[in-house]
Amino acid sequence: MSYLRSVAGSLIKAGAKHIYYTVPVQYRYGKRFRDIHQFLMDSQWWSTKALQEYQMKQLSKVLKHAYENVPYYRAAFSERGLKPEDIQDFNDFRKLPFLSKDDLRNRLDELVATNIPKDTMEWETTGGSTAQPLGIFSEKRNGISSLAFEWRQWNWMGFAFDERYALVRGNFVDCPNEKTASWWKYDRKRRSLILSSFEMTKDTVGQYLEKIEQFEPAMIRGYPSSLELLAKYSAESNLSINRKGTIRSISTSSETLLPIQKRLIEAAFQCPVSDLYGNGELAGKMGECERHEGLHDFMEYSYTEIVDFEGKPVNQEGAIGELVVTGFTNYAVPLIRYKIGDLAQFTSRTCSCGRGLSLIANVRGRVQELIVAKDGGLIPLGPAIFGIHDAEWTKVRQLQFVQEEKGKVTIRVVKSQLYPDFAAEKYVRRLFSERFKDRVTLEIHFVSEIPTTNAGKHKFLIQKLPVSLESLKSATDGLAGN
Repeated sequence: MSYLRSVAGSLIKAGAKHIYYTVPVQYRYGKRFRDIHQFLMDSQWWSTKALQEYQMKQLSKVLKHAYENVPYYRAAFSERGLKPEDIQDFNDFRKLPFLSKDDLRNRLDELVATNIPKDTMEWETTGGSTAQPLGIFSEKRNGISSLAFEWRQWNWMGFAFDERYALVRGNFVDCPNEKTASWWKYDRKRRSLILSSFEMTKDTVGQYLEKIEQFEPAMIRGYPSSLELLAKYSAESNLSINRKGTIRSISTSSETLLPIQKRLIEAAFQCPVSDLYGNGELAGKMGECERHEGLHDFMEYSYTEIVDFEGKPVNQEGAIGELVVTGFTNYAVPLIRYKIGDLAQFTSRTCSCGRGLSLIANVRGRVQELIVAKDGGLIPLGPAIFGIHDAEWTKVRQLQFVQEEKGKVTIRVVKSQLYPDFAAEKYVRRLFSERFKDRVTLEIHFVSEIPTTNAGKHKFLIQKLPVSLESLKSATDGLAGN
């Protein structure tokens, strides 16, 4: 009898599981997801003024919560003789201090809200692309909120809830069996093929493309560096990608998307690339819509500022400044005027799509992506790579810059198999000597592979020298328009 009960129980579970997987994806995510997603699909068409009014209401809620429940902010308000009700507009808001990464790292205990039960929180870490990764507590329900924002952008790209997608990011693939490999698995719940960027090498990248072709996703999500590798491999191997035309869009995130990468990926996969910006601290999101005229600020998610290196608002067309974000969703550790460490380009333009969400021209890399010149000045690496329009870029598989001494940079180069006789050293030296002038001595080292970070990302610069924030103004003088 116990055996029959066991069999019956297994059959019931199997049946329930089968029924679950036939339920549309948006219903599997739950009512909270659907409510937030529907709100976002409506709010995107509000006027910019209406969205700003919404932001001010959200700021008032966050400030009241922080003042009453977060010791760090209670002290910050008191030191300035302020109370939450004194903040009536965005100008008043700028009376509050910036929050730095060092503040978050060293004073986290003071930044945790005292009124939120610890068992409703979870520990989040940043992607590990910096020398000192950060950790932060978040409310467990935040994941659903973040997912709703991302789904809105995927909808902009023409991707529907019940379609399949492939994911090429820093995912660990566990428990392989005879039907899988250590670098891929199928997530039936999300109808996705998960491909780990950790296992992507010159020997395995072809298998990744084969697996994607077999899966026939409607969309691919991935790191720009991982998708660039796939694109370059297809050129090296004369292998056509997306032969059946099932892949209609590509979503990149978690790394700076370089223009040359975007062109290579779009040409290889024969579909448009849309970039999505976010961060591990859960403050600030933005993404491209179908018009590709800049990054829409997700104004319902956070309040975003771009400031110069004196902390003043940047409002000149094309000017570069540092992103400062205030999140609306994480009350466990509210981040108010948080200097995220990314550089962005200001624009006052509006998008022709008609959405009220304001635009940011682009995100131009991290503050840490600066090379220390012989004279002690700083050279931003981003524009040096952003400005490349040379078709010979495809003849080099990967590049990575390493600096351990002032005025000296080692460039690690992985050659393309398609061009074994290509004068790669001469090309790389010429390309970057022109950009760095005589301020940096270059050494070229050829390597077989460039390791990824702990998050499976590719770092263009490994900077082992301290970079002074006081010197950043000179580093951005020539950035606009590159």
